Amino acid sequence: MYTTVNNSQPAPKPSARRANTWLIILISFFCGSLFTIIIGVFALPHSSASVKTAQNGSVTIILSPDMLDILAERGLAKLPSQIPVSLSQIQFAARQNGTLQLSAEAHTALGITEPVSFNCAPYISSSGQLRVAINSAQLGGLPVTGVTSAVESLLNSQFDAVTSGYLTSGFTYRLVNVVVVSGGLSVTAIVSANTLALVHIP
Repeated sequence: MYTTVNNSQPAPKPSARRANTWLIILISFFCGSLFTIIIGVFALPHSSASVKTAQNGSVTIILSPDMLDILAERGLAKLPSQIPVSLSQIQFAARQNGTLQLSAEAHTALGITEPVSFNCAPYISSSGQLRVAINSAQLGGLPVTGVTSAVESLLNSQFDAVTSGYLTSGFTYRLVNVVVVSGGLSVTAIVSANTLALVHIP
């Protein structure tokens, strides 16, 4: 008598086969998508971005005596009608008390020439502009007061050129201090570098 042993497993149900098939498809799709993304990232050109924060520094501007003389000559080339004189040989000179001496020759319509001098105190205004204040003036050795405000205004209009100057693009500066030195005026300015976003693509 022979006994037959059946070792075969029962065939899986159709629903289980479909579930396994969908699982394999989903895993294959996920792996393929991930591989495509990785290849795309390495294929693109690398780039890096950095931000340069605003930084402050200081610079010194020297206005030499020759430059001061040029500014004064331009400002006083044509005096207002209330000052019936013309000026020549205009010169600035530094004084030991921290002021500037502006001297010139004053010529009247009658052909009279008298020495004129103005004692000027340079300063930086609250708005960051280079200015001079005339403390006193003398004509022919005698004190005069009626022309100081007009001369002061004319000189300051020329110093505006120093305030309105510019540096390299991306930088701004503001005048903060001025000192009278033997070489003219030493003006200190605070320089600020604007914030820049820098993107580098090799």
